[in-house]
Amino acid sequence: MARAAWWGLDEEDATEALQAAILPGAKRIIVPNLGRDWVVKPIRLVPNLELVLEPGVVIPAKRGEYTGKTDSVFTAQDVVHFSLDSYGAVIRMQKLDYVVGKVSIEFGWARWFGHYERADRRMALALRGCENVRIYGVTLRDSGGDGIYVDGSSRQPFSRDVHIRDVICDNNCRQGLSVISADKLTVENSIFRNPWGTPPSAGVDIEPDSPDQRLRSVVFRNCLPRITTVTASKSLWGTYGRPQAMYQSFSKAAE
Repeated sequence: MARAAWWGLDEEDATEALQAAILPGAKRIIVPNLGRDWVVKPIRLVPNLELVLEPGVVIPAKRGEYTGKTDSVFTAQDVVHFSLDSYGAVIRMQKLDYVVGKVSIEFGWARWFGHYERADRRMALALRGCENVRIYGVTLRDSGGDGIYVDGSSRQPFSRDVHIRDVICDNNCRQGLSVISADKLTVENSIFRNPWGTPPSAGVDIEPDSPDQRLRSVVFRNCLPRITTVTASKSLWGTYGRPQAMYQSFSKAAE
C-alpha cells in the first residue's frame, strides 16, 4: 500500500506525484483528501492496481492541457485487474473550455486555457481492452466526451468483466457512459444525467463500430430510467447483425 501524498502535492499540477505513485507497482494506492484538489494532466493506469480516492477528493483536469483529441483524465489500456474505489470523490474536466475552444480558434482569439480542436473523446475515464475492472462510487463530470468509455484495443477488441456500481456521470459533453465493445458488463445503482454538447447526448449509448466488436452479457440494474437514455447505432441493426446475435442478456433499468 502507498499514499500518493508521499510524492507530494503540487497544487498547480499534481500529475507527476500521482503518476509516480501509480507506476512503481504498489497494489493499493490511496489518494488522500488534503483539502486541496489534485489537478492533473492525463494519467495512465496500470494492471493489478486498486486506486482509492478518499471521500472529498477532487481530481480536476488541468486547464490548458488535454489538447489531444483523445486525452482523458484516466486511461486504462490493456489493463487487467484494476479497481477504482471512490465513494464521495469527484473526477471532473473543463467542459466549457473544450466547447468554447473551437470558437476561439475560428475567431483567432488567444485564451489562457488554450485552443481546443473539436473532439468528443476527451473522457473522464477510458477503458480500452481491459479485463476485471471495478468502478465504484465515483462522480465523473464535465468531460469533453463521456464520463466513462468502454471499448476494446488493438490487442483485444473488447473489454471483459467490467462492474460499475454507485456511479454518477453528470454534465458530460457526449454521453454519461458509452459502451462500444464489452463482454460481461454490469452497471448497477448508477445515475447518468444532463449529457449535452455532442449528439446523441445520451445517458447511456451502446454503439459498436465494427464487426470484431461485441456486446455480450450487458446488464443494467437499478439505474434511474428518467435520466438514463439508452441508444444504439444503426450498425446494431444493419451491417453487424441484429442485437440478439450479440447479447447474451440485457436488462433495462428498473422502472
